[in-house]
Amino acid sequence: MGMRVLTIQIPEGLFEVLQQRASESHRSVEQELLDTLGKTLAGDEQAKERLENVLSGMRGFSDNQLLDAAGHVLSQASCERSQWLGDKQREQGLTAAERIELESLLTQYEWQMLLRSQALALLQQRGHDISAWFAPPLAASA
Repeated sequence: MGMRVLTIQIPEGLFEVLQQRASESHRSVEQELLDTLGKTLAGDEQAKERLENVLSGMRGFSDNQLLDAAGHVLSQASCERSQWLGDKQREQGLTAAERIELESLLTQYEWQMLLRSQALALLQQRGHDISAWFAPPLAASA
């Protein structure tokens, strides 16, 4: 496979993370970056394939299993942590570890929304009325 030259500018903190990882694995920063990029791109393909398998497998779920899937939400702690990290990111930036944590929480949220959407779509195909799932919550009485 041919090679191309690419010159990029990266934040100092990210470079330091790459440099540390490269040092620990006795490789150059360039080798570490290429390895990380390769794993990320391969992981994206594997995640896409896994998602397609999970979503198609939901066709075999019972109505009750689909209702359970549609009703599943992230924990309150995960939602609060995600909100806090998002606020911190806007206000002052995140450490490398915090960026990874936020990405993980956002990935969990995206997966949950996809699973929930698939569950509702399948329930609708089976003749269930799903309109209540989209109604705004009732206001609490004072």
